[in-house]
Amino acid sequence: MPAVTLQGGMRLEIPNREEIRHDVTSVMDERERVRARGFKPVRILQPGSGTLTQFLGSFGPEQGYVWNLKLLSVQLAATGTLLAYLASSAPSTSATPGRLIGNFGNATGLGQVEKWSSSQVLMQPGEGIYLVATGSGANLSQVFLTAAEVPAEMAFKAYD
Repeated sequence: MPAVTLQGGMRLEIPNREEIRHDVTSVMDERERVRARGFKPVRILQPGSGTLTQFLGSFGPEQGYVWNLKLLSVQLAATGTLLAYLASSAPSTSATPGRLIGNFGNATGLGQVEKWSSSQVLMQPGEGIYLVATGSGANLSQVFLTAAEVPAEMAFKAYD
């Protein structure tokens, strides 16, 4: 740090450009480390039930965490369409859950994908995904899901 003598004779040290750059970089790096702490990417590949419906309640965020869903991919055994609901349990017979999060009905095929941008679908502890396939023999054969997991009090970190 170069020393500068003021008019009254007082010596003052003023940081140079490189020292300022180093200090600012250190602060920015620490800020990014703190922001990234607690963020965990989630990828789940699970076999399908082999039926037209399946409740995926065995996975989901643990207590104290939330998931920001990013992608849901479902493989069907035959050509068909698919609906995905956010639910806390499988509904009773002939009942339809109220929280539709994916309508794959606009395209028929064996492999169907639904993508969400940031914060469109936040999954809370105790929630799962209920899948309903339609079509002759369109049984669920495989499910793939990606999400961002963060502590619930830091849900803002799941936003892109």
